[in-house]
Amino acid sequence: MTKQADGADIYRQLVDTSLLSIFVVRTGKIVFVNRTGAALLGRDGADIIGMALDEVIAVGAPNFSLEDIPTLAWRRAEVRAPSGEATVVDVRRTAFTYNGVSAHIVLMRSVRDEQLQEGDITVQYKTLMEKLADVVFVIDLNGRFAFLNPGFTRVTGYPRQDWIGRRFTELVAPEYAQFTLDRFRVGPPPDGVSQYKIEIISGSGERIPIEIRVTALHDENGDEIGRIGTARDVSEQQRVEEELRRTNAELDMILNTMGEGVVVLDARHRMVRMNRKAHELFGYNHEEIVGKDYTFWCHPEFIPILQQKLAERETGRTTTYEAHFLRKGSDSFYAQVTAVPITGPNGTFKGSIGCLRDVTHERELIRRVEELSEFNRRLIELADVWINVIDTDNKVLLWNREAERISGYAREEVEGHAKVWEWLYPDPDYRQEMMKAQKQARQRAAAIRPVEGKIHTKSGAERIIAWRGRPVPLADGGHGWLVVGHDVTEERNREVSLREYATLIEKMNRERTQLLSMAAHELRTPLTVIRGYADLMKRDRALPTEQRERLDKISRQADRLNDLVTRLLAVARVDAETGHLSPIQVPVSTLIDKAVRTVEPMLADEPDRLEVTVAGGLTVYADPDAVEEILLNLLTNAVAYTPAPGRIMIRAYDHDDAVRIDVADEGIGIEKTEQESIFTEFYRTPRGRVLNRNGSGVGLAVVKRLVERSGGKIWVKSTGYGNGSTFSFTLPRADKGVTNARLDL
Repeated sequence: MTKQADGADIYRQLVDTSLLSIFVVRTGKIVFVNRTGAALLGRDGADIIGMALDEVIAVGAPNFSLEDIPTLAWRRAEVRAPSGEATVVDVRRTAFTYNGVSAHIVLMRSVRDEQLQEGDITVQYKTLMEKLADVVFVIDLNGRFAFLNPGFTRVTGYPRQDWIGRRFTELVAPEYAQFTLDRFRVGPPPDGVSQYKIEIISGSGERIPIEIRVTALHDENGDEIGRIGTARDVSEQQRVEEELRRTNAELDMILNTMGEGVVVLDARHRMVRMNRKAHELFGYNHEEIVGKDYTFWCHPEFIPILQQKLAERETGRTTTYEAHFLRKGSDSFYAQVTAVPITGPNGTFKGSIGCLRDVTHERELIRRVEELSEFNRRLIELADVWINVIDTDNKVLLWNREAERISGYAREEVEGHAKVWEWLYPDPDYRQEMMKAQKQARQRAAAIRPVEGKIHTKSGAERIIAWRGRPVPLADGGHGWLVVGHDVTEERNREVSLREYATLIEKMNRERTQLLSMAAHELRTPLTVIRGYADLMKRDRALPTEQRERLDKISRQADRLNDLVTRLLAVARVDAETGHLSPIQVPVSTLIDKAVRTVEPMLADEPDRLEVTVAGGLTVYADPDAVEEILLNLLTNAVAYTPAPGRIMIRAYDHDDAVRIDVADEGIGIEKTEQESIFTEFYRTPRGRVLNRNGSGVGLAVVKRLVERSGGKIWVKSTGYGNGSTFSFTLPRADKGVTNARLDL
């Protein structure tokens, strides 16, 4: 079988053997001339390159320019050789754009050889049309094919003669038909080529992706008569692109399972790619750092050293060093870097790829132990994460530096066999359990969730490792298993310390509650005595007015202190969970009505300020007294902090599996920075202290505890001062309360 000629080779042969003189002109200068053109001018081709076109041709215009040469018809002109001999020629040009650069092709033919040339050109172009792998087509202004070369049959499988006179849209895949028709109607840009991709349906019904390049076709008068273009089958190109995308996806998967950061720099040392760990190290997302050079992410004091390392890398050397980098937010970190250059086919430096291991913690540890003896320094194994690969028989195929550091076993000791698992898991039962979990995951060909296990290092120490694994293809076609391990021993030890700390905090809370309860009880007796004596003294009718007013103040302050003591006792009871809750099924409307009647005297002058909306049939499973205390606290606060004529709204309705009650007001509002603190005992907002000096800051703390003990949640929403507040809480519905409420039985 004869091998089909490549289009580019045919073009080169035609250009070199053509009887036409062919020149390529860009920005007024000749950048290419074929052999026929050089012979016509009587010069060497290299001497012609770079000359201005008007140095070799004259078309009769006093100020000659490229635009004087027609694009559609031949124009008579003359050229002169260095000897002074003039040759009469016909000349024409055409514009084209390649890789975004505009240029012109200028064709010349000797008048005396015109007929011979035209015959030769016809033969050559016919040969070109026959051998081109691409489809060459001509479409009239009605969108019907007027010409198709044999490439049409090779690409589509249709006989080309059957499609002459048929509309091109019949060939296009349905979803591309309107798009292609719109492009045809708009037409290519002036003196340019329109390029786009579509899909067509072949004779066998197969969908074929093609790339279209089309330009306008004009007659000798310059009128558009149709379109001429090429269509190239890009199936193989798309397959290669898809394979490249798949390969990149697999590479990303591997890179993102690594415990080290991986970065790729271009030839100008700008960041072009990073894996997940590298993003974590630098703290920047993809858009913030990609495209930035090393001065953006390198610590200023390290830039001179890094410039030296980058220069070494440009010479083809692999570099390993410790670097100082900047992290987003003005923080910095140290990393152990190993970088290798990326070179092109001719050895040109194209960039580099590097692995970064965060050694900030290691440096700090080393700084702290520098005063210790050499013996102690040898005992310290600094490790971050390890990576190993095993085959189906659990034989170690890869054992990285981090695995060596964590386990204590060098790769020479473990690679090629499976004995290391006996060393790491000396307990046979425990080893079988770990291997079984891994085997089950491998049979499913799926990544395993993080699994923690204890290993015994070569030194005999126990370490807790968080394992994560996934299947990987091996070079021999088999299936391996990639395992990534993180040493979490210190984290687990900290968790133990935190649990001990939590126990201590709980003990301190109990002691605080006991102190509050004791203080409240101790204060109540003297307060009762003070109030009693004050009331007794006020009975004396001969008491002067000034002294009676002072006794009134004593009584009011005693009442205020007594109220505070009562609230402290309530907090103590709730904190200690000694307050007995007796939940029952109770209608929400009953609870709200009772609370509203209690606060109505506070709104005696303007009862319309209070609005109540309760959905019908709402019943909760809760202690009525506790709910009443919750509502009274919220309503009392709403009245106290909502100056007239501001409204107060109570709403109750179903909310998921609970009943939700909102107490909203148009009062002073709460800043967002204060909303987290208002449920803390004794906390009061600055504006709240101004409006209500007698508040204790205890009520909302009691409310929060009662809601939570009733099986509900409470929260507040406010957009800030002057915009009011909405306190919302939930209670278990009667049909859900048995499982949600906390019973004190």
